[in-house]
Amino acid sequence: MDEIHGIETDLADLPIVTDPLPTEEVRHRIRELAIDRRLTYCDASYIELAKRLRLPLRSFDKRVISAMER
Repeated sequence: MDEIHGIETDLADLPIVTDPLPTEEVRHRIRELAIDRRLTYCDASYIELAKRLRLPLRSFDKRVISAMER
């Protein structure tokens, strides 16, 4: 139980910011990315968010890396 509490404390200290619910426009871009680049909706959502916020996205998934480079 102490280990779990420590993990929760560590997570609470991270500067995690969540994106609000996506607008219809954002969902459309995610859907198009997923279809055009043959990605899951989840992977496409990470790419859309990184591109929209102009942030780097790191992945070991070759499809995601390739889609980010386009």
